[in-house]
Amino acid sequence: MNAPVSVKRIGSVDELDALGPVWNELQDHCDYQHVLMDHRWVSTWWRHFGRGKAQHTLLLSSGRNPVGIVPLAITRSFEAFPFRDPYVMGPDDYQFLPGLRRRRIVPLRRLTFPLNLVSGNIRGQAIFPHAEPASYAAFAHYAAGIAGDWDVATLPGMRPWDQEQAVLANAARGAGLLPGRRQAKRPMLYIDLPASLQEFLRSRSSHFRQRMQQEGNKLERTFAALGPMKVTCYRGAEIDEGLRRLFALEKQSWKVADSKQRRLHLSLDDHARGFFREAAGRFAADDNAQVLILSFGETNAAGWFTLERKGVASSVLTYRNEQLTEPVSIVPIWQELIKGGIDRGLRRLDINGYTRNYLKWAKDQHDYSSMTLFNTAPYSRLLQLVDNGALAFARRFVPRSQDIRSEPARPST
Repeated sequence: MNAPVSVKRIGSVDELDALGPVWNELQDHCDYQHVLMDHRWVSTWWRHFGRGKAQHTLLLSSGRNPVGIVPLAITRSFEAFPFRDPYVMGPDDYQFLPGLRRRRIVPLRRLTFPLNLVSGNIRGQAIFPHAEPASYAAFAHYAAGIAGDWDVATLPGMRPWDQEQAVLANAARGAGLLPGRRQAKRPMLYIDLPASLQEFLRSRSSHFRQRMQQEGNKLERTFAALGPMKVTCYRGAEIDEGLRRLFALEKQSWKVADSKQRRLHLSLDDHARGFFREAAGRFAADDNAQVLILSFGETNAAGWFTLERKGVASSVLTYRNEQLTEPVSIVPIWQELIKGGIDRGLRRLDINGYTRNYLKWAKDQHDYSSMTLFNTAPYSRLLQLVDNGALAFARRFVPRSQDIRSEPARPST
């Protein structure tokens, strides 16, 4: 990268749609293939969740050659600042956290990635095939140049193992921005898929293999009266039917029944379902979408929705039928996810969640970090002082909160 890096803002959905071929080519050359950074997903997000937000998708070029993309959004709302719940990605998410709604008293303009809790995407945001400091410097200088439009920048999905956060922090300081002290890590599980299901099972302990067999047998015995057990795969033109069954399972889950005491109250509305239907349809057109439904006879018991890109599959939604007489193990779905992925030549399965059950299957993880930036405007500096004070108080007097790894990162079982 010899020529200076220039930045062009993409500010409308139509412009974003037209950027698709360039976006795909750049992402194809990245070492990381984060499925939910796919152009189909991000552009669908803007059509369904972009209302009231300013789009600042950045196309970075060196001379005439595109070298990177950074999708950004500016939100304006009252927030519960400096309280930072790990589930809050933007002001839309407070509706799912009743305990924070009354604390939304601070007017805030937030510069962040196009994220919300419903569509959560934590695995990296900037598309830099050649992660050179010049690209991060161009990103930081753009953010500094529009500092009059935002008060706090929140940038999750940084990759510490690539030194991404350190490079961006240096670039931010060089552009006159102020990196915050708040540090947050988010572990995300994944499975590197081997050549066969047998090879995957050999990589697990004998106890794991024994328990898997026992759970599968118990599942068949427990629900034998409902009919034979099967896992049905919906792909291509059948994806709508798979989603219909999946959304029906959501209504039978504890998330809608509200039968468990919890901090996060996340259920899908028609708006969210429309988003998932459109995204699934766009991926399914290239056979990159899948819904797996575990059933006993005519009774649906569990479902899993995944999207794929360039050899990587990412889990999007999972639900279980909590109205059945016994808890439903999803061992058969796990087996089909792994076997089916291997059969289609996938090399990795990303799991958007962190639970004990997921840990049995996905032993590997990446710890993504979140970065906060402030600018030199008086209000932003005041927010930085408040944030630093809240951090110092919490570290000294507040017991460490429950680790987020004990709860799922998105709508899941």
